[in-house]
Amino acid sequence: MIESVALTYGTLVLRPLITEVCKDIYKIGKIKGQNILATIKIDEASDRIVEKTNKNLLIKTIYDIKRPQHISEFYYPTKVNLPDGNILPFNNIRELNIKENLIIEGTVGHGKSMLMRHLILPEIFSKSSLPIFFELRTIQKGETLTDCLCTYLSDILGIKLKNENFEALAQSGKISLFLDGFDELNNELIPAVITKLEQWSIKFPKMKIICSSRPYSALQVSPYFLSLTLHPYDEQDQSGFIHKLTYDMDITKQLVQKISESAVGLKEVLKTPLMLTLFVMTYQTKLQIALSISEFYRDIFDVLMNRHDHLKLPFERKRFVEATQSELEDIFQEFCFYSKNNGNRVSFDKQYFTAGIKEACKTLNLKFDANNIILELTKNICLILRDGNEYSFIHKSIQEFFVANLLKSFDPAILEKFYTDMFKGENHNNFEVELRFLSELDKLNYFKFLVIPSINNFFKETSFIEKGIQPFLHNIFVTENNPNNPSSVIILLDFDYEEKYGFINNLIMKHFFFYLIHKTDNVSSVYIYSKNEKNISDFEVNELATLQLKQLVLSEKILDHVFITLDNKLKEAQDYIRSKTERSYTISR
Repeated sequence: MIESVALTYGTLVLRPLITEVCKDIYKIGKIKGQNILATIKIDEASDRIVEKTNKNLLIKTIYDIKRPQHISEFYYPTKVNLPDGNILPFNNIRELNIKENLIIEGTVGHGKSMLMRHLILPEIFSKSSLPIFFELRTIQKGETLTDCLCTYLSDILGIKLKNENFEALAQSGKISLFLDGFDELNNELIPAVITKLEQWSIKFPKMKIICSSRPYSALQVSPYFLSLTLHPYDEQDQSGFIHKLTYDMDITKQLVQKISESAVGLKEVLKTPLMLTLFVMTYQTKLQIALSISEFYRDIFDVLMNRHDHLKLPFERKRFVEATQSELEDIFQEFCFYSKNNGNRVSFDKQYFTAGIKEACKTLNLKFDANNIILELTKNICLILRDGNEYSFIHKSIQEFFVANLLKSFDPAILEKFYTDMFKGENHNNFEVELRFLSELDKLNYFKFLVIPSINNFFKETSFIEKGIQPFLHNIFVTENNPNNPSSVIILLDFDYEEKYGFINNLIMKHFFFYLIHKTDNVSSVYIYSKNEKNISDFEVNELATLQLKQLVLSEKILDHVFITLDNKLKEAQDYIRSKTERSYTISR
């Protein structure tokens, strides 16, 4: 089935269409004097592009880890929220009639990468351009996006492309860029990549650029990119997606019924492909519903470890190492922690994998052969996939959960230091998803060491308790717009916001900052400085725009909402701590 689908899409369907685009690229070389482009061997280039495209479209899913599937076999249509408020299926970048380039935003497991891969198919069918699917996380320090794309194009076209050749293709619109995982870019590379993407947006209006990212990326505020948010699955989508997984209408109806009966908090997260897949897998195996998001992820190791035993008795799998399930889970968890602390890697080579497994076994005082552990994790449990010499977690959130699960087992003194380190904005961003898991797994310490001190200190340093929102509002300014310094919102505070309030920023303040940007003309950024760094005299303030923005903030009570949200969170945390510390107990006989 796999080979027949790939053959149909590759040889019979895609190749003639790709050949047409290659001919157009060849013509560019002839017409524009780009001699290197005129040396393309069209048939050979077409074959390489078909092979590369098929590789991008053949995917191992967590539901059927042993068998790579063509995306057309399992993909369920994704809906997006459009700027005009409409919610529509998104199947073709040319259908939406949007001039700007696009950034597709979705939460963990929302299927952003699958959508990006799916979108290259209709682009090929249209023969409008050659779609380039590129994972941004592969850019290394010292490399530029242009260099990486030139290398990519050189490989598939069979010629040595230079920057000017890339620009000729971009100018013609005969290539389109599908750049996956903007949020996985190395932080040091983000400014340069944004600058380059904005330059291309201006210089090459015919070249479509589509990026994917988790919400609130730095690219979202760019005036050259329009954000499309993936819409959560409704009940009809849940049914359609589950049926696409199981191909069984009776099972689909049964599972949709179970979702409707589940706890409210859990029901709210069963709206993405990943969570629905985990739900189907765990229910089919355990015949019970997890009570929380964390329980989902806790179950998944057990489900994958034992799925053959549950579903295919008396089938006995080949084991590669004589380790218990508990030992394997501990090793896997330690490796997740190793990969987080050593470059935050979600994909890695055999040497890195082996070093991490050896370190995990050493930490746990276990004596197993690293190669056998790797075989067990990749061939039996399958939370890590192998592709040649490259290995990767089946999904980034798997790594993030098991890092959190290990962290919660640490000594309270270490946890206190960890949560204190999370005050810093950069640290909080690096552990954002892990902290979300810890808010369930380690609720007491999470509230005690992170939430309560963060909010109390913020209220104190903004004088909110004594003076309300006015001190904070007073420190918001809009700068003048000129060619050298585009207009921006400046916030001057008496304290170092970035060093102290990562939790506050991720909980609510980032929403407030995006509100300021969207409500102010010609503004694309917010800068926060401590008064030790900058003085208001360092900026050319637009007094009228500043007054209008402050009036809008007051009339819409948006800043009131920010502080009310923080106050409610503080009370929730204090009540929880009180329930766990102000208790009495008796021993009865």
